[in-house]
Amino acid sequence: MINNPLTIVSIADIHFGALDPKYTYETLRNQFIQPLYSINFDILAICGDLFDSKYMSNNPIITYTLLFVDELVNLCRQKNATFVLLAGTQSHDNDQLSLFYHYLQDPTIDIRIVENICFQNIKNLRILCIPEKYGLPEEEYKKILFESGGYDLCFLHGTLKNSFKGSEITTLSSNHAPVFGINSFINCAGPILCGHYHIAGCYEEYMYYNGSPLRYEFGQEQPKGFMITLYDPVGRMHYTKLIEIDS
Repeated sequence: MINNPLTIVSIADIHFGALDPKYTYETLRNQFIQPLYSINFDILAICGDLFDSKYMSNNPIITYTLLFVDELVNLCRQKNATFVLLAGTQSHDNDQLSLFYHYLQDPTIDIRIVENICFQNIKNLRILCIPEKYGLPEEEYKKILFESGGYDLCFLHGTLKNSFKGSEITTLSSNHAPVFGINSFINCAGPILCGHYHIAGCYEEYMYYNGSPLRYEFGQEQPKGFMITLYDPVGRMHYTKLIEIDS
């Protein structure tokens, strides 16, 4: 039984630009943002790949992405929730999270824009945030995963072991994308909430892919949506559910 849990909303792989941005915005406004007004939550996280590619500032894709993030900021402000914006794959997010740096100067919103591996202290939780990075020494991953003490949960954009073909072996070598297994998170007391793979699922009981919220590729007939996680940091228990979006 989970008592007095923290409520964490997570979504990933929105890929603004892969579909008509107006459709993406309106679908997420109606089926993601609006339902969240009816619940109380503590943390809202976008676990990478907000964008599909790099765009000029006058592109409508940027306009609708800015509208979407601004609505999330207002929602988090109303709920007194922390907004975590995690960098995803370089070829997708393309350093465009800088578009939201101005929110860091706004004292009415607690926003964390995470572009490098770090711990964030949020709502009395110690949270490990791992954006997708290339070229980092394996020792750097080992230091933060195994030598930096315990933590409550993790937001990750990256590859989980056995999630798709070619990910059968855990490796922290970043000459290519690291592959994280459950033993990579031996110091984590709670769930690992991830972006990168577009099909939602649970791996080794504690690692979750949000999947993409919209269906924009053939062969992705599985349910699409976002996740709500209830987490009890005292009892070290959690419950995670995919909330489906009709795409």
